[in-house]
Formats: sequence, C-alpha cells, structure tokens
Amino acid sequence: MRHVANLRTNYVTVLLDDVHDPHNVAAVLRSADAFGVRDVHAVEQHQRIRVSRRVARGTDCWVNLFRYPSAEIALDVLRSQGFAVWVAAGEAGSGTLAEWTGVSPTVFVFGNEHAGVRPEIRMRADRLFAIPMAGMVESLNISVACAVTLQHARQQLETRRLVDHKEYCLTPDEQTELLRHWQDPALERLAS
Repeated sequence: MRHVANLRTNYVTVLLDDVHDPHNVAAVLRSADAFGVRDVHAVEQHQRIRVSRRVARGTDCWVNLFRYPSAEIALDVLRSQGFAVWVAAGEAGSGTLAEWTGVSPTVFVFGNEHAGVRPEIRMRADRLFAIPMAGMVESLNISVACAVTLQHARQQLETRRLVDHKEYCLTPDEQTELLRHWQDPALERLAS
C-alpha cells in the first residue's frame, strides 16, 4: 500500500460528463488506479452514475469518486483547485493528446457514450483534444480513450520528473491520509 500511495498523483484527474454505462465508469476507475490517479469526478445531471462492481474489481475503494449535480459546479470546483480543462473531442480544430506535456495540473473530460461532452463544458475548456488513430473507426470507447489518455499523462509526468525534478506525487501528509483511508475496516469489507 505504501508503494502504491507513493505513486499516486493528484496532478491529473478525470471528469466524466453524464456517463451512463456502469461498466464504462468501472473501467475508468480501473484505469485511474492503474495509472496512479487518485481522484475521478463525475457529473450526474440526468441520472446517478452506477459502478459495476464486477468490472471495477475493488478499484472503487482505492480511487476517490466525487459526484456533482451539474457541469458548472464540477468545473468551478476543479478550476478553483488549479486544474486546466482538456476535453476529449474528435472534431475539426481539436489538438492532439500528444500536445499535453504536463506543464500544469489537468482534468481530462470524457463525455456521455452517445452525446459526448456537452457544449457548456466544451465552451469552458482550455483545450479540445483527440487521440490520433490510424484505423477505420473514428472514435474509441470512453473507457479505452481514458486509459490511453492516462497512460500518456503518466508517461509525460515520469519524463518531466526525470528532467526537472518536479514532484507530481502526493505529499507525505497526503500519502499518510490516503493510507489511513485505505486501511479503514469499512473499506476493506467493501473491497472484498
């Protein structure tokens, strides 16, 4: 647990915009855990999100999930915490994921399975980005797009840390708090 807590970051996070499929939410939590992301945020404007326990495989106990009743509230909270907003959008004028180099804390926003990210979030974005693809399909499943994005972000953070020695991991106090949370007996019952 100490090793994993030492690798956690709150420099990168994810915002899910009204994602409905419990399997997709669970897969995003698994990706966040796999790439060391401490928090995932979710807008539940139209319905409460559910997490597939079978797909999550306990990661819903290891990754914090914050829920918001509107996109506006979620963005206000994340902006107040210093996050730049990068929205996944495969449309003309979008930049590419490769342009993200880790120069500032970032929330990556992924949209609803059918409608994508709603316009009011897109308008408040610092950057729209797309994942370059070489195949016939024009988009990825949200959970796959999130995994690719978080893997890229983790790689960039590790590279930057080697170059400029900037620390992207949690502070010792944040790690201690996280370990206390993970060792809560109630959490252990949920994870099993």
